Amino acid sequence: MLFGAATEENNSGGLTQLASFESHAGKKAALYGMYKSFYWDPNFPTSEATTVRNHGSIPMITWEPFNPSAGVDQPTYSLNAITGGNFDTMIRTWATQIKTFGSPVWLRFAHEMNSNWYPWAEGVNGNGAGSYVAAYRHVRDIFTGAGVTNVKWVWSPNVVMDGVGSSLASLYPGDAYVDMVGIDGYNWGTSSSWATWQSPASVFGPTMSQVRA
Repeated sequence: MLFGAATEENNSGGLTQLASFESHAGKKAALYGMYKSFYWDPNFPTSEATTVRNHGSIPMITWEPFNPSAGVDQPTYSLNAITGGNFDTMIRTWATQIKTFGSPVWLRFAHEMNSNWYPWAEGVNGNGAGSYVAAYRHVRDIFTGAGVTNVKWVWSPNVVMDGVGSSLASLYPGDAYVDMVGIDGYNWGTSSSWATWQSPASVFGPTMSQVRA
């Protein structure tokens, strides 16, 4: 089992908050989460990843194919645009730079795809059935073609919500394309009037059952 964290510093290259977190937890973070987008990050963040590596952690990058400031409707970043090759040059650049980096990197491409709040979800932004799997496979195929062997590919759905998003089975790219499965689940506690603290089993259990099926 690996212990990991992401902090508010995750895109600044600083690890002060991570060190504080580790001190309180009494345990070193094996993974450190960062968020990067197609819009803002045409290059792999080599400097930040090196800092994380030197800290003794593996960088896990949530790689988001969109402009974070532009909402759900972003035709430029439709799944068909990805599969059609519009971003191949940038994807290939990342692949080459990660290969040169040489150390392990976990890539969490287009997470929470079973939602309706990101432009890579099916049913929004002009994305049709099957388009997510095609885009995911296209991106990984570019890395495979570039001879990249130091990436673990993470498929990361949100916990299943009634009436929201496509079924997990229809969004899974396949065992040949996925190395890790990681579920996003949120325990809102008393932060909102509608929320209460829940057990991990309550948050993740139903979705884990679907993933294991």
